[in-house]
Amino acid sequence: MKPVLLTLIGIVVGITIVRSQALGQLVETPRSYVERIYEDHQIPGVKRVVKVHLKKPAPQSIVRELAKMIRADNRNFRNIFIQFMLPEHDVGVWAYAAWAPRFKLTIFGLTPKQIDSLKSIDAPRGDKFIGSWLYRGLPGHRMTIYERGQKTLIHKNFPDGSIRQDELVNRKNTDQGIRYEEKQNEHGEFWILNSIGDLEIWDGDGHMWTAKRFD
Repeated sequence: MKPVLLTLIGIVVGITIVRSQALGQLVETPRSYVERIYEDHQIPGVKRVVKVHLKKPAPQSIVRELAKMIRADNRNFRNIFIQFMLPEHDVGVWAYAAWAPRFKLTIFGLTPKQIDSLKSIDAPRGDKFIGSWLYRGLPGHRMTIYERGQKTLIHKNFPDGSIRQDELVNRKNTDQGIRYEEKQNEHGEFWILNSIGDLEIWDGDGHMWTAKRFD
């Protein structure tokens, strides 16, 4: 990993950087969102790939401003590719900006506005309400688990208004917590409701994600 010739003053810690006047002007607005910025790859004069680790999802306007200021710092590169990551994303890109050569910005994950909208949904509670969690992976959605009669169901609300509901089977008590699987399970994923009420997502390779409870 090479140090990127960018900086967000007072934010980037433990990485060699060269201060950038342009980004120094920027930190007054989005500093609360940025954890660190570093360079992943470059071909001098041709392209630079930059990764931005965010502390939390940012509004599109903040992401766009960050991307434009990084571009302003790198006019000597014909193409700039910027990957925006969230702390909980071990893999995957939350948002992507590029000049190749025209500017394009795509946000794949949940935005703050979408999160607020999902939190305001009146989720089903059934006969017994187990809990509701926010899944920040891709695609992001709200998950609700509840019991109705003899069945345990998982209800998923997506930002576009679509809904998916599946039956959970093979409920087991384990040392890690209560384990659930979807009845229609094509990818070998399962959920573990841990002792503090968070919902862990696992597959055959191990732990992937922990969704925080917000009910």
